[in-house]
Amino acid sequence: MKHVRRWVALGVACALVMAPLAPGREVPPTPLGRLLGPIGSLAATVQWVRVDAELDAGRPQRAYALAERALALAPADEGGWLHLARHLAYQRGSPEVEPLPARRTQWVNKALAVLARGEAGVDQPHLLRFERGLLLLHVGLSDGAVPWPGGTDAALEQAAAAMEEAARLHSNGKRAN
Repeated sequence: MKHVRRWVALGVACALVMAPLAPGREVPPTPLGRLLGPIGSLAATVQWVRVDAELDAGRPQRAYALAERALALAPADEGGWLHLARHLAYQRGSPEVEPLPARRTQWVNKALAVLARGEAGVDQPHLLRFERGLLLLHVGLSDGAVPWPGGTDAALEQAAAAMEEAARLHSNGKRAN
């Protein structure tokens, strides 16, 4: 056990020394992210494995707490934001899991909120905006399985707008507002 602690301490020390040298990356905004530096992404990957295990075990609240921790460890990584949003929309918001249509809409809205939160700090916000478009396309093509304000036409219009915005962001290389 002493050897493991020494290796962890050495890893953290190296991360602290090397963090300013990481090319092209901003310092993560969370204290934990700053502490872990470049190994934050690896720590987040471990957290995502734990998230999936908790979901498989039927403990979603514990899984979502772990997901928030994973997002704090690597906030610039698009993969975590996409993983959580897809889970909320396509699994928790599916008719097989959620029998009430209004609750399915709430799950989709939670997924959209996760994507919006992530856009502010990820390296490639167009990927999250494009996922927003895909999610809204899914809603629009769901034949009312996910009731949407303004109906399916509104969902399809919002999907198209999100995809156009994703293309603009990608071609301009700019962050989302």
